[in-house]
Amino acid sequence: MDEHGDAPGWPGIPPAWTSSAKDGIGTTLSTGGSRIWFTLGHGVLNEIYWPRIDSPQVRDIGFIVADDRGFWSEVKREAHYRLETPAPGIPAYRITHDHDRFTLHLDICCDPERDVLLIHARLTASEPLRLYVLIAPHLGNSGTHNTAWTTKLEDDIILLAQRGVANLAVAARDGARGGFARASAGFVGMSDGWQDFFHNGRMTWEYQQARDGNVALLGELASPEATIAVGFGDTPELATTLAVSSLQFRFEQAWTSYGAAWQEWQARL
Repeated sequence: MDEHGDAPGWPGIPPAWTSSAKDGIGTTLSTGGSRIWFTLGHGVLNEIYWPRIDSPQVRDIGFIVADDRGFWSEVKREAHYRLETPAPGIPAYRITHDHDRFTLHLDICCDPERDVLLIHARLTASEPLRLYVLIAPHLGNSGTHNTAWTTKLEDDIILLAQRGVANLAVAARDGARGGFARASAGFVGMSDGWQDFFHNGRMTWEYQQARDGNVALLGELASPEATIAVGFGDTPELATTLAVSSLQFRFEQAWTSYGAAWQEWQARL
């Protein structure tokens, strides 16, 4: 088995959408920038819609915390979390996952200027732990016939997926450094990142691509704090450009601008 080439297990298990139990929903009020809507459930991102509210492109984006010695925790299955908004009526979210061994903070909003969803993740623990991002593309409103792959842009690892003209790119940044240390693409239920942890207790697979099936992506963050950008576009290059461009600015800038637009709109009601 080539753990650095094509992922085995095509086409993966039959795809399914996530639970209808939702914690929240969000979008930007920008008219010339972002065309993204998103939902939350079980303390993580669920469906992400683009470029219209009737066009889901992602099943969910979750997180795994692990010590690389056999301990691992998927936070949505633990479901010990608190959800807050910065002020009433602002659909940006601060989610705090509490575990005996760690605390994971997730701040989530749209970039008002681009087709990009942003997550600022911060893991705190009294021991060395690693943070992993799990992405389940369902591009074009379908979990079938998706292709996922990983690539490098200079020193940055980019996670990509495509189905027809729908494309997503996931980039991460830790200050001035690239945010991902490792990444893998696989078929859901067979060679995806969750299966790697389930069978091996840590990340051991680094498959470069999974073609034409029900696919998932896994990225290991290089540090316990990073901003993750999920960009969408008609081509992989456009999705990548948008995600990387968004990360050139501080997360707090998008968070503040996003919230201010909602506050201004509510003040006029």
